[in-house]
Amino acid sequence: MLTAAPLQHRITPSAHTQAEAGSTGLLGAALVLIIMLIATGVADVGHYVAERAQLSAAADAAALAAAVELSHGGNPHQGAQDMANANHVTLEAPIHLDGMHVKVSVNRQVQFILLPIARMSASARAVVETEP
Repeated sequence: MLTAAPLQHRITPSAHTQAEAGSTGLLGAALVLIIMLIATGVADVGHYVAERAQLSAAADAAALAAAVELSHGGNPHQGAQDMANANHVTLEAPIHLDGMHVKVSVNRQVQFILLPIARMSASARAVVETEP
């Protein structure tokens, strides 16, 4: 009786399979880089929004401080400057006075991750109302 011996095949990786493995690694690295850039961009946008809100609040506070000083016969420029210093922003001089209206502008240098250092600014107005 004849019996057939089982054929043993050795599977060896071909050059084509090795090239695919290399391109898969390259594609994975590119995908990780793209995801990191997107995450960094999202962080920069969040930082921009937060800085914008802080600058707006600082401008509002400086305008209100100038209006309070104006209503009490004090120095509105000094009131705005003191409030700007307390909020770590630069007061853009001069503040604009038009009767009982005050307009203040402030700015600050901001460092982003992807973008270079930027100077952001905000303005606010306040009105001193007199009681009848």
